[in-house]
Amino acid sequence: MSVQLETNGPRFVPPYRLNKSGVDFLGMRQVNLDMMINCLPGFNNATWYVRPFSVVSWIYWKFHQLSERRGSRKVTTEELKVWKEKVETLFTWGHKLEDVGGIPGTDAKAPGPRAVPLNFAAWNRSSLNTSLMAAVQYGPAAKTIDGFGFLEPLGQGFFQTVNDGVALAEALDTELRGFTLLNELGAATAAPEDASELYSAWTILEPSEREQEAFRRSFFNPDTVGEQTPLGRRSTTVRLAIEALESARKPLTADEVRVHMFRGLDGSKRTDSVDPRLKRMWLCWVVLQIRQCQRLGMEGLLSWLERQLELGYRDTDAVVKQTLKAIKAHEELFPLQSPIRALNLLQEQLPSFNEALRQTEVEPALDPFRLMEETRKAILNKSESTAPFCLRSLFLCAALALLLRSEASVKAELERGASDRVSLNFWADNLLRWGSSGLEEFLRHFFESLILSQHFAVAARRFDGQRQRLRISIEEDGLEFLAAPPFVPSVTPDRLYTALSLMADCGLIGWDDAQDGYIAR
Repeated sequence: MSVQLETNGPRFVPPYRLNKSGVDFLGMRQVNLDMMINCLPGFNNATWYVRPFSVVSWIYWKFHQLSERRGSRKVTTEELKVWKEKVETLFTWGHKLEDVGGIPGTDAKAPGPRAVPLNFAAWNRSSLNTSLMAAVQYGPAAKTIDGFGFLEPLGQGFFQTVNDGVALAEALDTELRGFTLLNELGAATAAPEDASELYSAWTILEPSEREQEAFRRSFFNPDTVGEQTPLGRRSTTVRLAIEALESARKPLTADEVRVHMFRGLDGSKRTDSVDPRLKRMWLCWVVLQIRQCQRLGMEGLLSWLERQLELGYRDTDAVVKQTLKAIKAHEELFPLQSPIRALNLLQEQLPSFNEALRQTEVEPALDPFRLMEETRKAILNKSESTAPFCLRSLFLCAALALLLRSEASVKAELERGASDRVSLNFWADNLLRWGSSGLEEFLRHFFESLILSQHFAVAARRFDGQRQRLRISIEEDGLEFLAAPPFVPSVTPDRLYTALSLMADCGLIGWDDAQDGYIAR
């Protein structure tokens, strides 16, 4: 049987739908995330406080208690849902009334001025992203699977509170047991004063000493420093942060802690002076920061290419000419000479990794953190210095990666992503291979092979049959920019902000209010 399609003349085709969302148009983000997980496993960039871990541990611990007290009737997932949403709504509402942020759901508006239902539907909340147990919130970090081990999955949405989660739940229960609303299952309504009264019992700003101690045991174990278990890797990186604060002898911001961890801990800037138990994770942290710089440099050049297309330059030859013009105007950032010569100049300045660590502190043009900061500014300001800053960053990353090849412990980190996701080693090898060509030929090859081809491949892999993720297409008249305005890349947070926040909240380190910085205890 055959099917004949007929038309009665011209007709409209389905509209072209461009998905402008996303942050990973060159496919490099997952490697960075994997490196972050390696250094700081078990939590994410949303887990700022200890108390929410106590709350989720208490929710399941108390549910089982109340269910057993009620009798032998089997509990249902609907009963658990009602209980969870009641507790979480009260928890969030109290913080909202006190104008305390930092937990999910505080943007939701009360459905009325007086007594209101304590469920997500009434508050127009979604459990997929505004529940404490959501995948983007505290849920993964609370579980025994890849988290801190407070909740063990039982199936069908049920969890059993285990390990130090029991200690967290019991500690919080001493504060909550007097509140009738939280001592019986089933749906309920509450008034603002009920939520306000509860706030002081479970505010995220004041975890009890018992909670701090229980959380600390699961978050950091000094006896595991140097081990290649999740707890061991996390404890080692946490130890690096603590030693960075101790060596600074002054309050540090999170960004300053990151830099101190990168440059070395004892002031000598020598790889052979680092505690052997810390060295492997220290080098992994170093590679992560270099990879962050590499990704920003690559995505910055994608942004630069898009801006040139927006200005009317439709082919790579024209884009290369504009890039050369920008380099000539900013030769202090990137030399107008052969790529291999530019790389050799960097290698002369950085004869060893120990010297590279020292140079990052005294020479801004050799500091990946300073380059990332200046690159972001250039992109935001649509500056002609964008391309030179990005190229400077990428060549520095290649030089540092070549120096780190002698460190066997981070060989796998340098290879993460291989060619598909442009690993540091892949980029360094390509630079060496293309380096002997002229700068114009190099730039053409770079834009065509590592920007355009990479973007097309990533968009093709992620095409779901409905929405097109291409930002650039090839048309009869040349390259066409589809997704105005040009992409503005950013550096994905590496979990250090939340790590330091949790460290301070559980008493591992302190916070200096006067100078707005973390301090060693």
